[in-house]
Amino acid sequence: MKKLSTLLFAAVLAAQVLAQVPQQIAYQAILRNNAGVAQANTTSDLGIAIVQGSPSGTVVYEETHNVTSNGYGLVNLNIGAGSVISGTFAGIDWAAGPYFVRTSLDGTVMGTAPLLSVPYALHAATSDTPGPAGPPGPQGPAGAAGATGPAGATGPAGPQGPAGADGAGVTILGTLDDVSDLPSDGNPGDSYMIDGSLYVWSETTNTWNNVGTIQGPAGPAGLTGATGPQGPAGATGAQGPIGLTGPAGPQGPAGAAGANGRTVLSGAGNPAAGTGTNGDFYINTASNMLFGPKTGSSWGTGVSLVGPQGP
Repeated sequence: MKKLSTLLFAAVLAAQVLAQVPQQIAYQAILRNNAGVAQANTTSDLGIAIVQGSPSGTVVYEETHNVTSNGYGLVNLNIGAGSVISGTFAGIDWAAGPYFVRTSLDGTVMGTAPLLSVPYALHAATSDTPGPAGPPGPQGPAGAAGATGPAGATGPAGPQGPAGADGAGVTILGTLDDVSDLPSDGNPGDSYMIDGSLYVWSETTNTWNNVGTIQGPAGPAGLTGATGPQGPAGATGAQGPIGLTGPAGPQGPAGAAGANGRTVLSGAGNPAAGTGTNGDFYINTASNMLFGPKTGSSWGTGVSLVGPQGP
């Protein structure tokens, strides 16, 4: 069985050097066996309890230390720095003494001893009569930069930007028999019809893009109507002689300039009121809807270019 011989220092470590009282008490003990022989290099659990009022009073603070003795059986520890079991060392009211230290070794209570002058140095740290303030010390070196904090929350969305410029219109230049008949280049908005599909020149890719059909398939043939009654045969007239060809007349004056031709515009959505001019048509390439002609700055209701499915 191990025994415990203790020495409780009568001074708080570094109290005079730091000009403040640390919340710890230096403590030494010697581990011995039943024969009183010091137990060198021995590991044990040393329990410390601060008891108020009497050796059997209220435990206001309790902790444990896992210690290993040196070659002479001596262990050193600081009361207040162990693994806390109950209470807080800093919360002890040293003016409400007396206080006692109860020690235990590997769970067995070894004894209780009174605390003498050491806790009163701790009590002086909270007394109502502080000493004069000392001169300020020199400024210490700047600490290392802290770690970068987490990213902040996403801010509110900004105001909506101005509307973009109108896209280029589409002009159907004609009908071709095959894709191979398309010219090698074109201008933005140029388009051709090939087998019911509209091919539009893209200045982004410099190619002809098939934007889809703009005419639905033919519907089924209607029913044959009833045959009407045959009218009476007219009399056959005599054939007249062929007249002479007259001379060509003079060329007439030039006619008035015709109205501007209609432009077919297109886009992936329905046309905005400000898109195009009166008389223009607009194709929604996503829904295959045809709008126009634009009249009175209004596009009106679109008409589907895809006919009903035939039988």
